[in-house]
Amino acid sequence: PLELPDAWLPIDPYVLGAWLGDGTSRNGGFTTADKEMVDFIRQAGYQVRKRQSDVYGYGILGLHRKLRRNRLLANKHVPKAYLRASKEQRLALLQGLMDTDGYCCKSGSVDFTNTNKRLVVAVAELARSFGWKARIVEGRAKLYGKDCGPCWSVQWTPDLPVFRLPRKLERLK
Repeated sequence: PLELPDAWLPIDPYVLGAWLGDGTSRNGGFTTADKEMVDFIRQAGYQVRKRQSDVYGYGILGLHRKLRRNRLLANKHVPKAYLRASKEQRLALLQGLMDTDGYCCKSGSVDFTNTNKRLVVAVAELARSFGWKARIVEGRAKLYGKDCGPCWSVQWTPDLPVFRLPRKLERLK
């Protein structure tokens, strides 16, 4: 893996990864059915509030302002500083992304799928920064059989825990 020093990052890497995967593009909200994910965000020092109007909706207090300052609102992407942060910071970012939009196959390989090609390319770069051979595949996003446009997947076999969620982590070889 690339051995780089800790970087000053304005948003905790795991929190940013989780928001990039399942966050509301225009604010600091996110959607999850996994209580553990809410706990991980709280452990990173953020206050999380349940949204009354949404069964799986949460808001992260103060995140909206940080997202705006870093030009991430309605512009989801991984800032360059995160791609060249320390190994631990890059792994935390990857874990947030994988906990939301990642999947572990029975073979032990993993897959990150998204309709945002910039995020998929960034995940491939993160994976490659650990020395893993990652490949990108284009497909079609479908919802209830309806074609919703292009999507991309990046696939590789990791030798580190790229998930934090227990239900996904237990599938890793």
